[in-house]
Amino acid sequence: MIKAIFFDIDGTLYDNAQQSFVTGSIKAIQKAKQLNPQLKCFLCTARPYDSFRRLGVFDLGIEWDGYVASAGSLAFADGKYIHKDLVPSKNVYEFLSSCQKRKLTCELVEPKKRVRIGSLNEIAKSYYTYFQEHIAEEGEYQEEEVCLFNLFSTEDTDLELKRENPSLTFYRYSPYGSDVVAYPHSKGETLRKVLAHYSLKKEEAAGFGDDIQDISLAKEVGKFLAMGNAKKEVKEVASYVCPSCEEDGIVQGLFQLGLIPIPSFVEIR
Repeated sequence: MIKAIFFDIDGTLYDNAQQSFVTGSIKAIQKAKQLNPQLKCFLCTARPYDSFRRLGVFDLGIEWDGYVASAGSLAFADGKYIHKDLVPSKNVYEFLSSCQKRKLTCELVEPKKRVRIGSLNEIAKSYYTYFQEHIAEEGEYQEEEVCLFNLFSTEDTDLELKRENPSLTFYRYSPYGSDVVAYPHSKGETLRKVLAHYSLKKEEAAGFGDDIQDISLAKEVGKFLAMGNAKKEVKEVASYVCPSCEEDGIVQGLFQLGLIPIPSFVEIR
């Protein structure tokens, strides 16, 4: 029996083309939790907390049991953080110095908020427009906890910063920027800690996703369901390929997992 499900957001719960959550999928998750009171549902996303909070995930009428955020930097469950990967203060100062020399813009991603360091340059503007993101307020580093840097840069610039900051790891996620972290991590590695916290076995967990980072998620759950819009490599590791995000793919996925019956599937659609 599936006791925990981990949901990616972009391209899975959220239709980026329409800039909205998929109504049928949201209703299906509500139905699954209603019919299976023991079922725990988690968000599992590359987005930081401040990003998906502003996107509206907590206004959907779903009682989320926790989340894996910032592509594995954080895990929140049982009303508390059960995992944090933080950038040491020394590394924060060194990295910000490298950015300042080149007049680069980045975000300090904290557990609960984001702070923009530097001006709103063209690369940053492109990022905020493409991802429909709230523009982070400009501020300064005051030794808060930092999970990662969201660096707005080109690949050539990444190479320069890597040479100056060899202890940091760079993950390029788009033409507009890179996540920069202190320790290599993945959604899957942190998801495993959530399961351990609840004493759940891998076979008791399922996950939904569509992008390359979700391959690590797939390795840590008993059943992984890829969306119809998922990348080829993601579909290749899936237990089942659902219809696409915009076609309420999660509805059929939950049906395949035995968590909602056929009448509910028809009704939701």
